[in-house]
Amino acid sequence: LAREHMILPFKYVFSFLFVVSLLFLALKFVRLLKENLLVEKQALSRFTVLAFAVVIVSSILAPQTQTQTQTQTQTQTQTQTQIKWEKEIFVPEKIDKILYNIAVWRYMFLNVYFKDAKGNIEQDFIPQKASDFLLYLPRGLYVGLFYPTPEFWFKEGGTTGGTVARAIIPFETVVVWIGIIGFVFAFYNLPNRFSILIILLLCLMFIYLHVITEPNLGPIVRKRYVYISTLIGFSYSYLFWRLSLWLKRA
Repeated sequence: LAREHMILPFKYVFSFLFVVSLLFLALKFVRLLKENLLVEKQALSRFTVLAFAVVIVSSILAPQTQTQTQTQTQTQTQTQTQIKWEKEIFVPEKIDKILYNIAVWRYMFLNVYFKDAKGNIEQDFIPQKASDFLLYLPRGLYVGLFYPTPEFWFKEGGTTGGTVARAIIPFETVVVWIGIIGFVFAFYNLPNRFSILIILLLCLMFIYLHVITEPNLGPIVRKRYVYISTLIGFSYSYLFWRLSLWLKRA
């Protein structure tokens, strides 16, 4: 949320999730009410949770400030000559604008903010139309899930901290790889697969957004933590559950 270019995608996702969650809770509340499974205290607590959710989500979905809008406009003006953007007919105007802003941010990240940084990757790729984002999806997810690959291990970073991190990251990466492979087995064996699938899609979407906007190993590894940890959490919880069953039988 600290990055301006991420606010709008988050808004759309939160809006969708909020509507779906609100409908789900409302239907469940009505069902419990009809079955006389609610007491007055429980009903009050549920309404309190819904009211709290409305306040939080409304604040998140509030319009951008004038300063943010001016900043984005200035950024677009500065880079529009460097990015040859092609509007595609099948893409709605709002979506096209969001994707264009992301392309602008990627260009600025590679050529201004992190220019000549050692951890930059995929420097030749700048999206020029909406379909480029779809075509880059497999590559972007591979980078977000499996990078840094061995060619980046134990090398000197741009800073002292970066060098230390590159000495630690190989061990962390192996843990992530095992977790991602294990997730496939966990997914087919854990209950509530539909809920897990929704979580998977959300995590993959935000991992991809971070990869496409900030193509540097440092930001990618840092900003995928919450999403990658969620996914491999299912994997390792299933692994240890199976291990505990095996130990009981032994």
